[in-house]
Amino acid sequence: MTRLHPRLLFFLKVLICLLLLGFVWQVAGGPEILKALGDADPVWLAAGFALILPQTVLSAIRWRLVAARLGVTIGASAAISEYYIAIFLNQVLPGGVAGDITRVTRHGSALRKNASARKDTEGRGYGVAAKAVVYERTAGQIAMVALSIPGLGLWKAEAAWVAAGMLCALVALAVLAPAKGW
Repeated sequence: MTRLHPRLLFFLKVLICLLLLGFVWQVAGGPEILKALGDADPVWLAAGFALILPQTVLSAIRWRLVAARLGVTIGASAAISEYYIAIFLNQVLPGGVAGDITRVTRHGSALRKNASARKDTEGRGYGVAAKAVVYERTAGQIAMVALSIPGLGLWKAEAAWVAAGMLCALVALAVLAPAKGW
């Protein structure tokens, strides 16, 4: 099998990404989105952007901490960049999990490569990468539901009870999954 020159391969990757972005732009109604953004209050847009940055960094830190508990080290800049890629993919592709799958495959591949170089393949690779992502996302969902309960209680008491039930189910899952070896 003939291998492509690295520069040509890079160019093809960039071209494919640009074509996909162009396709998403057309399908999502890019000009209408730009018009809506032009009509938006810049203060609220700035506030939104100001909140996204620390939220993404904190999510990446959460992923690093979960992975560390599983015995895997992820560098800070790598975790943040992978998290931004995952967020982007989760937003533009259907299903909302493509970015997480990308994190698992990229991180799992790196773990396998590092483990095979050290002749220490046990417990490394895609399985531990998947656990780190699943546990991290579960922790994020628990925090989101827990923080939503007070607001839902102010809005509708019934909604707060539903959220509290979801929180209990998520906490039970978070406790049972590691205990059962899932």
